[in-house]
Amino acid sequence: MKHPFSFFSGIHQIGIVALVFAMCTPSLVHAQLTGYTAELDTMFLEMEAGDPLEALEYHGVYNVYANLTNPEDVVSSVYSDVEALGNPPMGIDASCGCIDPAQTSIVVSASNNPAFFATFPEYEYDSFWTIGMETSQDEGQLPSQINMGEPSGLCAGYGITNGSLYITGSTDNWPANAVAGDDLKVLIARVTTCGDFSLQACVQVFVGGSQDSVNTQRICPEPLMVALQGCTDADACNYNPNATTDDGNCTFQDGIYGCDGECLADADGDGICDELEVPGCTDDDACNFDQAATDDDGSCVFPGDLCDDGNPLTYEDEIQGCECQGYSCHEVDACNFSLDGIEDNTLCDYIDSFVIEGNATPFSQTLQVYTYTSSSASSTFEWSIVGGDILGGDGTNELSVVWNVEGPGSVTVVETSAGNCEGEAVTLIVDVNLSSVEEMLDGSLEVFPVPAVDHLQLVWTGPTLDNAFVSMRDAAGRIVMVREVAERDVLQLRGFSSGTYTLEFTVPSRGTIQRRIMIQ
Repeated sequence: MKHPFSFFSGIHQIGIVALVFAMCTPSLVHAQLTGYTAELDTMFLEMEAGDPLEALEYHGVYNVYANLTNPEDVVSSVYSDVEALGNPPMGIDASCGCIDPAQTSIVVSASNNPAFFATFPEYEYDSFWTIGMETSQDEGQLPSQINMGEPSGLCAGYGITNGSLYITGSTDNWPANAVAGDDLKVLIARVTTCGDFSLQACVQVFVGGSQDSVNTQRICPEPLMVALQGCTDADACNYNPNATTDDGNCTFQDGIYGCDGECLADADGDGICDELEVPGCTDDDACNFDQAATDDDGSCVFPGDLCDDGNPLTYEDEIQGCECQGYSCHEVDACNFSLDGIEDNTLCDYIDSFVIEGNATPFSQTLQVYTYTSSSASSTFEWSIVGGDILGGDGTNELSVVWNVEGPGSVTVVETSAGNCEGEAVTLIVDVNLSSVEEMLDGSLEVFPVPAVDHLQLVWTGPTLDNAFVSMRDAAGRIVMVREVAERDVLQLRGFSSGTYTLEFTVPSRGTIQRRIMIQ
């Protein structure tokens, strides 16, 4: 349905526009009638089937006025007398006829009573001749008529040759409907039609309301020609297929609403167009209720819902009084102490301190193992060494170390629980004794070629080896290789940078032999 402006049920009202198509040229020097104008009062567009005004589809309702120059001017008669006065005939010529549902009189009469409009709504848009009255209840005097013809001939052309409608009164005592008034016009006809029309009639005017012969005018303007204006674009909401002149007021769908004001897209059927939906929480019991939201997006939050307050020291966070809050340990000695949550000391996490077990007086260049016994199997352990090298076990509770120098050294460990609770550092002080390599190993080691290019051969002569391994350090002392070796073995050096390296040949619990090697 194409009708963007609502007027009752399926009716559309276009703003009142003065359509001046013909004006008279008065024959008297001081003539008071300046011509006729037609004003479009209501335009009916496409109607719903079954609408009580369906017969008015694409009809316009026009008011035709006699225009005057003095507020006191009086229109006393609208007439034609072809034979006696030589006037042109009177009438309305409408190409598609007029709406005249009352069919009781060609002139406004008692049948044009607003009391009938509720029962007979089409009566409100009746066509008729008149002098200043739209309904029988308007202020003033209903016009009388002589020889105006039958109602069926109202818009059949200029067929009235000796007829008139008139009011009676006297100077200074005229009915209000006949007087021009401040708007300087008097209604002489209403025409409800679906196309172009023309109107022709003569008018008797009492200038200034005076009935003397000097101030009486009888004027017959040229016919008033009225073209049906409207939107002629068939794609428009207010398209009028009967319009003969485009009025430049076509309206179109805006991409959101259709011509009837309905949503073009409304996926959830809530009457709010998809483009205008506002996502949010629509439950007014929720903590985050959004009064502006039209489309619930599932984001509502209620007391008791799980949440995350972003604090690693609180647990089992949930909405408490519309705020996210967890539970925490309030014991100051616990490693997860925090006052940010609701007190729950069953959550407190403690890490007890134990001792590092292992050789406190090791020999240099010997492999030693140190153990830290914890009560938690899920903890991790961070080790640090002074005076030696870690060969393996960092992160666990058992560490393998080779001591390098004589004198004091230390092994330190820090335990971290699965809940990221970090304990205190525990340290074992060691006193490293210098090893007698020859005495302890009781053998010799050959290393060749030197300088090496892509491999290095090792040959051990002496007692059978047990779990022997080699370590290689670069010039900065960093270990770049650790691997077990046999009595005769080959080390692959591809990928090593050129330079000087230290090779350490170690037999656990017996000692280490060092060699300087060059890699080209």
